[in-house]
Amino acid sequence: MWKSAIHEIEEYPLTGVDFGNYEAAYREKYMLDEAKERLQGHAHNVYLQFWAETGLPGLILFCGLFGYILHWSWRRAKNFYALIIFSSTFGLMLYELTDYTFAGFSAMRVYWLLLGICLVGIKLTERKKFSV
Repeated sequence: MWKSAIHEIEEYPLTGVDFGNYEAAYREKYMLDEAKERLQGHAHNVYLQFWAETGLPGLILFCGLFGYILHWSWRRAKNFYALIIFSSTFGLMLYELTDYTFAGFSAMRVYWLLLGICLVGIKLTERKKFSV
């Protein structure tokens, strides 16, 4: 699957095959003869998939978003909630080396929910006075 994604990237490095078209491109043109998972809809690597679908600009924006979250949370690492954000983001980015979780999968829903809860926790713990 990774080889197929790399072939898509080689052919469309800057524009990609268009967001959401990985599966169709894989089945129609890029599936290798030795592919074991012939009905696969994703590359089992979010970075390869984003690059294949959205081109290099999309990959840079995707990595930039999560890179910013890592940087932002690391700068606030004295806060317990920021450490949770950093750890969960880092773990998610590692996990995405072998799976595709971005488009509507439950792992991403849990991640965004956890991120929101932790951002509220950071806001509450950084506030000197609570006002009602």
